[in-house]
Amino acid sequence: MLEALPKSITLAKDPFITALYLLGFLLLAINFMVSNIGFAKYISRIFALKYKDTGNNGSLHTFITLLVGIIGFAAFSILVINTSDDNIFISDTTVNYLTILDIAARMIAVIAIYIFLNVITLWIIQYAFSMSRDNIADYAKFFTISFIDLGVMLFFVSFVSLYIPFGGRYVLYVLGILLVIHFIIKIIAGAFQLFSFEGSALYRFFLYLCTLEILPILVLIKYLSTIIV
Repeated sequence: MLEALPKSITLAKDPFITALYLLGFLLLAINFMVSNIGFAKYISRIFALKYKDTGNNGSLHTFITLLVGIIGFAAFSILVINTSDDNIFISDTTVNYLTILDIAARMIAVIAIYIFLNVITLWIIQYAFSMSRDNIADYAKFFTISFIDLGVMLFFVSFVSLYIPFGGRYVLYVLGILLVIHFIIKIIAGAFQLFSFEGSALYRFFLYLCTLEILPILVLIKYLSTIIV
């Protein structure tokens, strides 16, 4: 009696994943034509520590970058889950695209809720502590753009780890973790600039840290553990 075929999937050869990356690069090409923003700009912007350092490149550029960032988060999540369990996307030896779409949609929804809660909390802090509306608005824009740029960087990291034959999953894990750590440090540095440590700013900073950074991450980890396991 023949043994069942092994439940494994090579995402690099899967047309769905290939189309996803082609869409991302097409959007980046369109963005370059309409906004003249190349890869070097994304690299320099991810190291920016203030909103004004990111540059104001227009709403169309922001929208296109948002789409690529969403693809980046979705692709990175799919690859991480696939490397941890190469059977999760297989049903009867065929690719279950509904599972891929479901997990990607859940990841994107969690990220959208996370950004939304950060913006709402900043608005509450503004009125609770009578802070400058301009400073709060700049930091909200800085946080949102930084999060989108993180998605773009994860898009490139996942592409390299999948299609360029060196490193594989190690590129995915190491660079992904480094990018997330850099994002956290960057946002904390932005928070120091936001609160300026005047009067009761230390209390406000810890309030920010707990509500906008630590708590949402813990909730995110808890939620992802329930949909992955």
